[in-house]
Formats: sequence, structure tokens, C-alpha cells
Amino acid sequence: MEVVSKKRMLVFDPVAYFGGSKQVAKRLLAQLPRDIEVWVTTNDVATWQGEAVHCYQLSTPSWLRDKKYGIPFYLKHMCYALQLMRLNKEAGGFERIVGLSGPTVDFALAILQCCKQSNLVQLVQGPVPNSRSAGFGLSRATRIFSLTSALPTVKLAITRFVNSTIVGKKAVPTSAIEEFTNAIERSDIKVHQRSKKVEILWSASLVKWKRLDVLLEAIKVLRTTYRLTEFSVNVCYIKPPAGEPKCIDLEAIKAHLPDNVRLFEQPDNLAELRARSSIFVSTAEQEPFGLAILEALAAKLAVVLPRDGAYWDKTLVDGKNCAKYQPLSPLALAQCLARLIHNPKGCHRIAIKGRLKSKHYRATQCYSQITKALSF
Repeated sequence: MEVVSKKRMLVFDPVAYFGGSKQVAKRLLAQLPRDIEVWVTTNDVATWQGEAVHCYQLSTPSWLRDKKYGIPFYLKHMCYALQLMRLNKEAGGFERIVGLSGPTVDFALAILQCCKQSNLVQLVQGPVPNSRSAGFGLSRATRIFSLTSALPTVKLAITRFVNSTIVGKKAVPTSAIEEFTNAIERSDIKVHQRSKKVEILWSASLVKWKRLDVLLEAIKVLRTTYRLTEFSVNVCYIKPPAGEPKCIDLEAIKAHLPDNVRLFEQPDNLAELRARSSIFVSTAEQEPFGLAILEALAAKLAVVLPRDGAYWDKTLVDGKNCAKYQPLSPLALAQCLARLIHNPKGCHRIAIKGRLKSKHYRATQCYSQITKALSF
């Protein structure tokens, strides 16, 4: 292993738009000792502007940009790995290398490990594909920190790699796999002040599995079936770059948008919009964690989420610290929202209990083991 005289860390961030994984990364890096020099290689330089890091723009051939399978996928990550090797030489080596998302998104790091062994810390912030490629990527890591909801898929991918290849049998992974839970800095959250005005917040990216369409259909039901019009909806969205597959058609949505629904693209005043709202709605399919849900709980919003067996469905109690509805059902969501709108006192009680629950998710506590692994 190459000896590095200065405390340098490389963070690999190939995702081209902002999201929860990067929020987590920023909070983690903020807790590191200040004598660690952090370099970030990224396809999203804008997200890292203003941070105390050295930023290195990744170069991605246009014809490989959205490739996630087969030979083009491997070519894309070979391209990234070559850039990482060059940066490693220019920077003078890295003592720690960090993958932010998962073994397939960060596959270039597995290739890099084959050429130059480093202390690779892999975060897993979503389900891992049941594939040999994912298992191989995980087997190259020195430490693995997985969201609790993703842990079964991590173990399954490693097992498949070990059992299905000659290389896997000779290189049974000895990585320490640890669970973690995402967290927030409560000081960053503005708290909702109770008012008679009803505002509903939805906050996520426009990828299809976030299911914004379910909320918009539910709003139509509230207006036509329940005759509820004295409320507004704030849709705060992250628009993935052009060409990103599996995204909803924003222009089609705008053409049929109810007049009480307002759209905000990655607003700078998200904290204010959240504090102004009284209800937060999640419509995602099997959300691995849901940082936006935690932020809404901490801001004292009544959280509405699907009864789908995902993390927050297992953690929160319907009618106590959240309200639940049948997944992917606009009718069920509309009924749930109508109950909250008609019962402001009950809505407020749910919000208060939800805020109490959020106090268990402090960044310094939840990220302490990862911080120790990244420090040297």
C-alpha cells in the first residue's frame, strides 16, 4: 500500500445531480478533523462549491453517460478509474477513499482497488442489485457502512459473488459490514409555527419511483370529491440532467397543474417553505431511508407516508406520529389528507409527536462510527 505523508481523502461522487446521498456526505465531512485534506471527484461540481474541499471535475463521454448495464457500464467506470489513478498521482496519494452511494454507482473504485490497494470505505445508501458486479464491488471495500434497509441486499450480493465465481471463492470478503442510520443537524431545521392556513409540502427528485403523479392525482380528488380548495401545495423538486432515464415529464405536469400547486426547482429557501407548511407528503416507492421525511418530522410537520414496509413505515405509528395510506393510491392519499385538513388539532398532535421522534437522529451520534473510520 502506498505511503501518504499528508492526510488526504478522496471522495467519489459520479452522480450528476444533488440528492440525499450528497447531503449525508456533506454532514459526514463536516465532522472530520480539520487537518484532513478532502478531494472530491464529481460530475456535479455545483453541489460542492463553497465546501472546504478540492473539487475535480470528472469527464464522462456523452455516449456512456447514462449507461448502467453491460459493456458500456464497465467502459464508463474504466474511464473513471483512469481519471482517479491520474488524480492519485497528481495529489500525492490518498490514505482513504470513500464511495458515497453503493457498489455499482461507485464501481470505478473497485477497479481502482485492483490496480492500487487503498483503505476503501463504501457507503450504501440504497438497495444493492443482486448481481456479481455489485458483490465484487463490495468485496473490494475495507469497510462497508449500509443503511439498515439496504443491509439484506448487501449480504445477498456478496453471497452471490462468493458462491458464483472462482475469483469469489478465492477472495471471500472479510470487510466489516456495519449498519448506520441517516441523521440531521437540528440547528439547520426551521420549525413550523402553527397557523390556520394549510400548506402541503412534497420534496424529492423527479425520478419516476418518487411518484409525484400520486400526489397530483390525490389533489384533484381533494378538490372534486371532497370539495376542499382552501389549501396549497408546494412541490420542491430536483430535476436530473437531460438524458437521465426513468424521469417524469415535467412539461406534461405543468400543462395540467391545479392552480393551488406551485413548483419550485431546488429552491434556496426550502427551509422556509418547509417551515411554512403544516403537512409533508411522501409518495416514493420503498424509500430506502427518506431524509426529507426526517427533516419534515424535525420541522414539526405532520408526515403522511405510504404503508409499504419501508423504513419510516416500520418506525412511525399511524395516528400517533404520522398518518399512513395505501401505497400508490391517490384515493387513499386524498382520504388521509382530508382527515388531517378537517382535524387541525389532530394534525398538530401528530406533528408534535413526530418532532419528538426526530430527536433520536442526531448527526454526531448516528455518523460517529463512519467518522471514526474516515479519520486517521
